[in-house]
Amino acid sequence: MPTANIFVIIGTIMGERLTYAPSIMAAIIWGIAGGNLVRRWSGWGAGLSVCFLAAWCLLSIDRSGTWGSREIYHRTQVQTAPHSARARFGMGVYHLETGATDSAMVYFNNALEIYPAYVEAHYNRGNLLSLEGNWSAAGDAYERVVWLNKGLHQAWFNLGLARHKLGNISAAVEAYGKALELRNGDVEIWFNLALAQRQLGEGGRVLESLLKVCQLKPNWLQGWQTLATVAVEQGRSAILKRAKDQMAILE
Repeated sequence: MPTANIFVIIGTIMGERLTYAPSIMAAIIWGIAGGNLVRRWSGWGAGLSVCFLAAWCLLSIDRSGTWGSREIYHRTQVQTAPHSARARFGMGVYHLETGATDSAMVYFNNALEIYPAYVEAHYNRGNLLSLEGNWSAAGDAYERVVWLNKGLHQAWFNLGLARHKLGNISAAVEAYGKALELRNGDVEIWFNLALAQRQLGEGGRVLESLLKVCQLKPNWLQGWQTLATVAVEQGRSAILKRAKDQMAILE
């Protein structure tokens, strides 16, 4: 009962079965029915039970072909549940992973037409738009993602990148900050935040962010090089010496 979508109706948007029951329950029901049939009509009952089991086995074998490959699986899901957002999304992910980005975009859009609040579809759509260099549309997609789910640090970071690319530096810094609230130890976020802060002329904050980068990833030469450049710009000799010493070791 708890898994039969009776107490809580999931619906069909995600392609869920409305009256799904565990397979063991189905086996018990059919076993009892078959036993009663054989007891009441021994000859005919046994024959019907055998025919039923044979037909069931053939259907199971046919259905098992669905898992022959990922392509067959996802295509079957779309064919059998054409109004399922999950089926469309799954097909989109498959096409994305195989490099068919145009088809992937079509399927992600299909999924969003069925279920406009589908976070994963918005996120993957934003990634595709980023690959195309369409940063404005990508930013809109990531805006939708973080509006639906504020706890995805990668979506905040990607939103920051989109804003950064569009020249909206203050908004990019804000998005990077949101990402760091969720994942404070991410070097890439700290580094991009430092670059944005540098464009805004936030000298002290730039150094703090770059020092954090070098602390988190001490063997990353580019981090120390950038720190050295900013130290020269700000006349911070002690930090410059520290950066040069570490660069000499890494080079």
